[in-house]
Amino acid sequence: MIARDISDQKRSEESLRETQKLESLGLLAGGIAHDFNNLLTGVIGNAGLLADELPADSPQFEAVQNLTAAAERMARLTSQMLAYSGRGHFVIEPVDLSKQVIQITSLIQASIPKNVELRLSLANNLPPVELDVSQLQQIIMNLVINAAESVGSGQGAVEVRTELETIGEEHLKANLALTMPGSGEYAVITVEDTGCGMDETTRNRIFDPFFTTKFTGRGLGLSSVLGIVRGHRGLITVDTCPGAGTKFRIFFPVSSGGVRPEAPPTQDVRGRGTVLVVDDEDVVRTMAKAALQRLGFTALSARNGSDAVRIYSEQHQAIDLVLLDMIMPVMGGEETLRHLLEIRPDATVIAMSGFHEHEAKQRFGSGISGFVQKPFTVGQLGSKILASRRATA
Repeated sequence: MIARDISDQKRSEESLRETQKLESLGLLAGGIAHDFNNLLTGVIGNAGLLADELPADSPQFEAVQNLTAAAERMARLTSQMLAYSGRGHFVIEPVDLSKQVIQITSLIQASIPKNVELRLSLANNLPPVELDVSQLQQIIMNLVINAAESVGSGQGAVEVRTELETIGEEHLKANLALTMPGSGEYAVITVEDTGCGMDETTRNRIFDPFFTTKFTGRGLGLSSVLGIVRGHRGLITVDTCPGAGTKFRIFFPVSSGGVRPEAPPTQDVRGRGTVLVVDDEDVVRTMAKAALQRLGFTALSARNGSDAVRIYSEQHQAIDLVLLDMIMPVMGGEETLRHLLEIRPDATVIAMSGFHEHEAKQRFGSGISGFVQKPFTVGQLGSKILASRRATA
């Protein structure tokens, strides 16, 4: 008789299946969110243009505000879908993890039941991590509130810890991210509760979109947490057992840069000049042209990269700025940008996309002067134009 321990092989096969499932769901969620953001750009932008035309005491003004609020809620849902796909809209900056945890937990203290004690054990002088503060807020709120609810009606506690760890590949084998981070120094957030814990079946499904153990669904929940962590090149692990509580640990690679001071808010822009809008969606082109005209610009439009290159080659002396979509048929954003820079090496180009800025910079490199996230408002577009002009001044 020959006996062979295949435990490692089974774990590897299970990890591969989980990775393939997450990749497939991530691609689906990302594609839907990207297309939906294009449509929301028209809804939110046109609602803003309409609101500017109405007096504040008009009955129609309230209806437009309600429309805008509903569209913004839809935009937040698409943001969660992009986060799950690992392609969310991240405003990356070096931050102090412990300070952020203090600020975020103070906001959600009122949402924690009185029978649950929230404890903080935070390391001082952690090296900064590169992340999006709003996405970190979503992670901590999700984990802490879920942990508090798991305690039930009895007395219990939720502890949030931060610490610095130097870890190797062996310590990362329990990861649930699609990519395996390298060894090195990580700033770690731990959220541990004394609640009911989870059995193996539940644990294997907690990162599935819309999976919930509650009576009603709460959205993408932990699946968006996983996507956010993955999008920040991080790692999440889960240790749980029925009746023994749950411990989530999130690892973020530390940054070599310092913490940046808060930047002052940008002003609205009013100006003159000609802007070429390049997008394959009619609703986006129409809204962007109207927004630019409201800001004082002359607007031209092209439905794809090929049209944009033709128009720019004929009128590049008169065109001051190009607003360029990343993903288009016929000729995509990257190829279009190359042709524009061949025609005029000092061209000012602002990329726009439903995906996040990091992906745009990876695709376009230093060729772009700025980035605007879909969906955007008239004011947001104006601020991006102002910032790009300052950058190229």
